[in-house]
Amino acid sequence: MAAAAAGRAAWFDAHCHLQDPRIAARAGRIVEEAAEAGVKWIVCNGTHEGDWDAVSAIAAAHPCIIPSFGLHPWYIQSRSPHWLQHLERRLMDHPHAAMGEAGLHRCKKGGSSSSNREGAPLEEQVWVMCEQLQLARRLRRPIALHCVQAHGHMLKALQQHGPFPAGVILHSFSGPPDVVSALVALNAFFSFSLLSTSSPPHKLAQLLKQVPPDRLLLETDAPDGLPAARRRRTEGRRREAHSEVPQREDGGKGERGRVEGGGRREERGRGEREGGGEGAEKGREEGGDAERGCCVREERDSHGLREGGDRTRGRQEGGEERAEERGEERGEERWERGGAEGEIEGSDDGRSLNTPANIRLVCETIAGSMGRSDEAVAEAAFANAVRLFSFPGSCVRAHKDQDT
Repeated sequence: MAAAAAGRAAWFDAHCHLQDPRIAARAGRIVEEAAEAGVKWIVCNGTHEGDWDAVSAIAAAHPCIIPSFGLHPWYIQSRSPHWLQHLERRLMDHPHAAMGEAGLHRCKKGGSSSSNREGAPLEEQVWVMCEQLQLARRLRRPIALHCVQAHGHMLKALQQHGPFPAGVILHSFSGPPDVVSALVALNAFFSFSLLSTSSPPHKLAQLLKQVPPDRLLLETDAPDGLPAARRRRTEGRRREAHSEVPQREDGGKGERGRVEGGGRREERGRGEREGGGEGAEKGREEGGDAERGCCVREERDSHGLREGGDRTRGRQEGGEERAEERGEERGEERWERGGAEGEIEGSDDGRSLNTPANIRLVCETIAGSMGRSDEAVAEAAFANAVRLFSFPGSCVRAHKDQDT
């Protein structure tokens, strides 16, 4: 593994969205901060035709950025008639680019899991995803997939069109343990963010036991992916630092909650701190605080991974429906999409949002659940990502060739 400055671990953020309007203006500084933290490579994932140019521009300005282009399930209904041709042309013009974010987002009753956006029917989502899967297979590019409450449908589609020699990335993975082996057979990699690790420790440990060490990836999903509880601790630390308040005696643990993205927010109440504005108020009405952003799942309650539904492939499709209904009744999982309209209320130029420099926080959580050292997990995840993103034409492969 390539060594970072001062002998620190080298990091590979396998999934984020630097083109997000909340942080795009600061992308240059964010990349610098990530490099200072030892991040060597960052995958920047496009989500719709309207942000592909921004992804291209960021990648052109920063050699450490791996561009990735795809159509996210939330934006399916706004696609152009020739979206697939546009995507293929973009990929041909960028031989160093990966694919995604594509995938499935199973809507709740009422047609959408968001209050402000209508979701495409699941059948349409499956078709759009399969078109991208076929393109990824033909162009031999790895593809990042988003999956919410649809792991049975996802697995069926992957089995129909796979295996995938260039790899499939299950982004912010939180699926049931019993689908992992079938996904591994299709050359899937499992990428974990802080949000995908928000289930109870014993359930996360059960899931990680099924993931082969050579298929593990780490990601931030920036600017989102920073759970509310972590953000509260982070903001508390920032306020202490700026007011020169001495560190607590347990500062070792508190320091692990420190986010390296910089900046601070004023404390304006729990709702504004954690979601901001109207979205947070809606979250409180529904029984929880809303998180904003593209792939953001709110922190789960003590139930963690949903009971039922995804336990076995044979029960998935019917079970997911029942689990979904139970989840609505309990308010167990709520989703908030979008967030591109502005920063979180009370933030200082968006600096309270997640950044790739926080990848080490993901590693700490994963390593603890696996019973392995942070260094061992960091090294394995880095090596896996380098292997996955060293496809012909990629900048990672070109860098490796230069080193040899």
